Amino acid sequence: MKIHSITVFLAFAFLLTACKKDEEEVPIDMTVPVVQIDLSHKVSGIDLVFNQRIFENAAGNSYEVRHLEYYIADFKLLNQGGSWVEVISEPYLINPEKGVTTTLMANVPVGNYTGLSCMIGIPVTKNLTGYLPNTLNNVNMAWPEPIGGGYHFMKFEGNYMDEKGDWRGFTVHLGKNGMQSVNVIQDVQFSISESSTKLELVMDMNEWFESPYLYDFIADGNYTMAIDSLMKLVSDNGKNCLAFKN
Repeated sequence: MKIHSITVFLAFAFLLTACKKDEEEVPIDMTVPVVQIDLSHKVSGIDLVFNQRIFENAAGNSYEVRHLEYYIADFKLLNQGGSWVEVISEPYLINPEKGVTTTLMANVPVGNYTGLSCMIGIPVTKNLTGYLPNTLNNVNMAWPEPIGGGYHFMKFEGNYMDEKGDWRGFTVHLGKNGMQSVNVIQDVQFSISESSTKLELVMDMNEWFESPYLYDFIADGNYTMAIDSLMKLVSDNGKNCLAFKN
């Protein structure tokens, strides 16, 4: 009787140990509370500086940048299994003139990734007048109600040299649903872990004028706001503006 009890106990202990081992081997999904996204800005490889007439786009327009601000939002990460992982990333206003070049992702799953997607602009469901906090910066980015409401997605302003050699102003503004620029960066390798919580992206400002449409201030116009055909050209070009920093 005693031997039988010991045998039963040992068998039970073995099963318990086996179950515990199996439970320990089940992977636990871990997340990093905050991942920092640092953005830098270049013009065809040259660091962006303001109020310097040193840049040229693919159409041959000489220009300077006097002002730049834009919203970035809606980050997603492509895991090694080929699935897009959504993270928390509210629209955030980037303003390199004022040194505001960092945004955040929250609750990011730990893992290895091969791609990243994000939006220059504000998602449709959030692009509503008054949706964002009522700060001066957000108020200044408001898009007029009579032409759609919501917010400017981007203000990219400066001066360019016209066909007579005179310098004239340009205002490349984006707003209105349908004009968001979603960048998809693939075939990259990066990891998120407790010791790796920062990603660095670079925006090439000339991409807004280059591909797939060669935008020329002289031929196409130097003002885009509320001109849907021109905003669409710029928005499509902007889908190629971001890359991982080397």
